[in-house]
Amino acid sequence: MAKRKQKMKRLDHGGYSLVELMVVIVIMVILASVSIGVYNGYVNRARSAVFYEKGHRIAEAFKICEAEHGLSGEFDKREMAEEIGNIMKKPNDPDSPLYLYVGEDTDDCTDFTLSFKNTGDGKMEIDGFTYTADTYEIRWTEDDGVKVTME
Repeated sequence: MAKRKQKMKRLDHGGYSLVELMVVIVIMVILASVSIGVYNGYVNRARSAVFYEKGHRIAEAFKICEAEHGLSGEFDKREMAEEIGNIMKKPNDPDSPLYLYVGEDTDDCTDFTLSFKNTGDGKMEIDGFTYTADTYEIRWTEDDGVKVTME
């Protein structure tokens, strides 16, 4: 019997069995899949926050441009024809009045539109804008604020 114990001690090297290793690997896979999901949620929320901030910066740039150009947000029909061409340009266009404030941050702009509203006394006001890039769109209106749509 003593010989048998010695023989078993020689065969047992104190390592882990295949089942124990498989259990550890399964646990690690489960933890990794959960953490990847949580990480992707953080990344998407961070990207969305960046786009909201960009929308607010463009809206603020409009207000600054209106003040600098003496527009105060209002255009009569004659002034509108002169100024509308510059203001309608994409923010990443160096000729745009917005470029000074947000130009470098808007290199991904593929389309940019403005909306106007009639104030009832023959004047127009900038009511909002739509900023489009390849993977997202930012909409801003004076009433609703910034809204972001991601693909």
